[in-house]
Amino acid sequence: WYQRRVHGGGRYLRPREEGGKTDFPMDLLKPHTAGIMNKLPKMIMQGKEVPRLLDRFDMGFIMNGKQVEPYVNEIEFVPSLYIEDHPFVVDQKLGDQMVNIALTLKGTTLDEMASHLDI
Repeated sequence: WYQRRVHGGGRYLRPREEGGKTDFPMDLLKPHTAGIMNKLPKMIMQGKEVPRLLDRFDMGFIMNGKQVEPYVNEIEFVPSLYIEDHPFVVDQKLGDQMVNIALTLKGTTLDEMASHLDI
């Protein structure tokens, strides 16, 4: 979970657990989203399964003013990031994941790649 926010009435609401002021049923949303994630197709590049870089789930849980079973509005693969909207920086996590993807494609490890450096 890198970012959670809810768009409501032209403004973004952030969950209390991430420094926001709004309570959301995260205990309901998190497992539901994890279940959906497990059903998504694998990411295949050059014939190899690679880790995902970043996915964003737009989930709904209210209809006609009442809480309902969570539902998916959309899923974005590598969505736009609005850095000014984040209470934390995700650059390092994204960079680390890019390295993992590159290593997977090369079929090697970071230690193996580092062993070839003359330092």
